[in-house]
Amino acid sequence: MYDKFANQIAVTGQQYPTGVQVVCVAVNNNQPPHDYDLTVTTNHRQRTDLKVGSTDPIGDTLHASNNGSSIKENLNGTAIIHYEGQKNGYVAAKTVSKPITFANSGDTQLDNLATPM
Repeated sequence: MYDKFANQIAVTGQQYPTGVQVVCVAVNNNQPPHDYDLTVTTNHRQRTDLKVGSTDPIGDTLHASNNGSSIKENLNGTAIIHYEGQKNGYVAAKTVSKPITFANSGDTQLDNLATPM
């Protein structure tokens, strides 16, 4: 087998004297999994009671589950905080976003996602 391969490379090399590149990719049925079901939920986490005029930062706890997969990785996402505003218009509605990184399994504390104004 090797002799046939080497002969073919030699013949190809003669046809293309500027160079020959060989790439070999081996794949078998024992490859690790490449996808999984991801579940993500959040719980609002506030250090104090949020009241009109408060300036304490808002945070969440993000719960991620790879649902038993052997794949362990960090994921990038965007946390979006939306405040619908005060019903009488005293404080306007506002949405802020912040890039986040979290593990695909376990809890991640997201501190200082936004600060009320």
